[in-house]
Amino acid sequence: ASGKDVAELMDCWTKQMGYPVLKVATDKEGGQMTVSQERYLASGPGDASVSEDLWTVPLRADGLPDSFSSKSATFAIPADGALKLNQGQTGFYRTVYDEKAREALVGVLGTLDEVDRVGLVSDAFATSGAGFASTTDA
Repeated sequence: ASGKDVAELMDCWTKQMGYPVLKVATDKEGGQMTVSQERYLASGPGDASVSEDLWTVPLRADGLPDSFSSKSATFAIPADGALKLNQGQTGFYRTVYDEKAREALVGVLGTLDEVDRVGLVSDAFATSGAGFASTTDA
């Protein structure tokens, strides 16, 4: 019905260990952000950061492509400066935001749906507990 190769799409989810953590880094001017992915394991990064595993990840964010399947890519940031990936928390991945991206999200926290606010907290604690982010950021 969708015309997409389901087997190809699912191979990355069924034939490799872990699942993705997306890291969001904003440029100094704040007009663009780079999203990169690596393997997430609750036991910590270990050699995951050098892994070549890639997933097809539904970005679920306004103004971004539907999915992301490369090691990293750069995107424009919306005018308000805040960009929340995985809106609705329907994607199976973790997200780590750099300081500038976190500050922008804090500025719009009251406008986010409850599930997205809980998702931000859940991602912050899971990624800091596993060593993908600083515990002072959680």
